[in-house]
Amino acid sequence: MTLKKVLDKAKKYLVTVIMLAALAAAISLFIMAMTFDGTAVALRGISVFSVWSIIYLLLIMQYVYLLNIKQNDRTTIFVEYTILFIASVLCIVCLKLFNIYTIPFTLAALLTVTLLNKRIAIINNLILAGIVIVSYLSNPIYAQSASEIVIIIVRMCGGLLVVFAIKSEYNRIQIIGISSLIGAGVAVFSMLAALLNYRAFIDLIIIWAWVIASEAAGILIVLCLSPILEWVFRLNTNFRLFEYISFDQPLLKEMNARAPGTFNHSLSVSYLAERCAYAIGENVNLAKAAAYYHDVGKMQNPEYFVENQMDGYNPHDDLIFEASVNMITRHTEIGYQMLLSRGFPKEIANVAREHHGDSPLNYFYIKAQNITEGDLDSGDYRYNGPRPSSKISAIIMIVDAVEAATRAMGAHTKEKIIQIIESIINDKLKYKQFDECDITLKNLAEIKSVLATALEGQYHTRIMYPEKKES
Repeated sequence: MTLKKVLDKAKKYLVTVIMLAALAAAISLFIMAMTFDGTAVALRGISVFSVWSIIYLLLIMQYVYLLNIKQNDRTTIFVEYTILFIASVLCIVCLKLFNIYTIPFTLAALLTVTLLNKRIAIINNLILAGIVIVSYLSNPIYAQSASEIVIIIVRMCGGLLVVFAIKSEYNRIQIIGISSLIGAGVAVFSMLAALLNYRAFIDLIIIWAWVIASEAAGILIVLCLSPILEWVFRLNTNFRLFEYISFDQPLLKEMNARAPGTFNHSLSVSYLAERCAYAIGENVNLAKAAAYYHDVGKMQNPEYFVENQMDGYNPHDDLIFEASVNMITRHTEIGYQMLLSRGFPKEIANVAREHHGDSPLNYFYIKAQNITEGDLDSGDYRYNGPRPSSKISAIIMIVDAVEAATRAMGAHTKEKIIQIIESIINDKLKYKQFDECDITLKNLAEIKSVLATALEGQYHTRIMYPEKKES
């Protein structure tokens, strides 16, 4: 490991340790303000909580870095601890002002699983359980009972069940429905756990109502907080991506009207990119959204791109080769600036700029070379870059070229399709287009296989219907 990598890793750990210490101190001070009554019991409880919270947070720090969350690791960690802090404060306030049954326990799990991922949601749920238990035990106004500890554990299990039940493709309505069903089940089990104290029937009904109310409040808070956190931290959640891949998006409607050929090409690329992303474990919705908008820059001069030349006229016939190259290559930067100006995530805008990297435009280069004596500088016949910085950009680069090449060829045999895919990927490797991203040879092999299967199905042969003879 080089010295630069060691220093970068140390810097990351330093930032995280500072965040952890600040979070632990803030929650500890909040607990002290809410529970301090001058008794040694409260102070011992605060000490126990501080130690326990720091241990849990150090464990989560280790987990996050073992998970290796690539470029957005600091944002992810900051979002994670922001959610944990909000959930902890709400739980402690409910514990102080109301009772143990009003704690919105599934809030942290639900908020984390919708904004980040399931693994982090599980850890956050366990941390919150530790915070609630220690806060409960450190508060002298409660006569601790076995049933209430069991209820906390039941609520924690309910949070875990929410995490496992929610899938990434669910919309907000489905998430509300599943969370509500699980919340109702948790309320029933909480009521049964209260039987450990041999409570009266009316007490059980009240406990059930409190738990139902807290679960409903937690879901409502998540619905209010998640869009705010998405916007503040620029998170590419599936909810946000669903908005970008909707055909109601004004930019998609505009592209369909001004550059219909590019629009249809983008739809084909999105289908293939979606399958490739799924095969190598990347965000499918992000790949689909990036594919929709990767050629949006062509809207500025759509007639200079072959897919939009409907009447057979090619304006490049009236231009010198250098002007044609400039007209073609600048669509990547135009698309990048257009997407940023309209508030699209930078991950999508980056794909629009990177999906050709600094690859050469062999068509114009070869034509220019054929009428020029001596060798031409190929640097004047290249895209401006940069090269793909993510696996999603690399996928779009491959799929964009493969889709265009296979559409242009005549007979769509399996052997010919595989030959084109391998030729394009080898060409990109030759020009070192994947050197700036972490895509592997194994990923490229999986992409080859997926594209071959998908394109073979897309261009399958159809039977010719016989003409009916006239009597």
